[in-house]
Amino acid sequence: MPNYEKIYDKLVQATDFEVKFSRELELGSAKGVTQPRRKTILLRPGMSQQQTIKTLIHELAHSVLHADPSKKLERSTQELEAESTAFIVCEHLGIDTSEYTFPYLANWSKDKELSQLSKSLTRIQLTAEKFNQVVDQNLEKIHEKPLTLDQKIEHAKRVASAQNLAKKGPGLEREGQEQTR
Repeated sequence: MPNYEKIYDKLVQATDFEVKFSRELELGSAKGVTQPRRKTILLRPGMSQQQTIKTLIHELAHSVLHADPSKKLERSTQELEAESTAFIVCEHLGIDTSEYTFPYLANWSKDKELSQLSKSLTRIQLTAEKFNQVVDQNLEKIHEKPLTLDQKIEHAKRVASAQNLAKKGPGLEREGQEQTR
């Protein structure tokens, strides 16, 4: 994954939770765990770079959305919100997590009513927007900003012009050589 270390570092710097890799029993079969009271996020070592980034974002979403113990939410709601936020932010980073995320979301949302999902969707959207702003601000130097349509057209013209010159170049060179003979 391009720029994995920089993306990972910037995400870790954006939280006041300590992030560490752990093989400890507290993870169970989970890929990551957020411990709000300890202000710690534990990640399973040995995952792919994409899975590590996705899991980190998922756990960061828990740290933002679910760290307040006075706000009681069902675990299924918490998982739905964290995974949906992670999916949106990963898409923003150009990381496709749909193969893992969609079955995960289907499992955690199967018993939800539309009104419950609607409340969660608002929280997910607001949280993902905040994360994307942080990502954009902190990773500005890593990723080039998307080109505007005008910039894409200009770039295409330059490439086409260079390719045309390259094609014509040897022919023109030969013509010049033949004329000097």
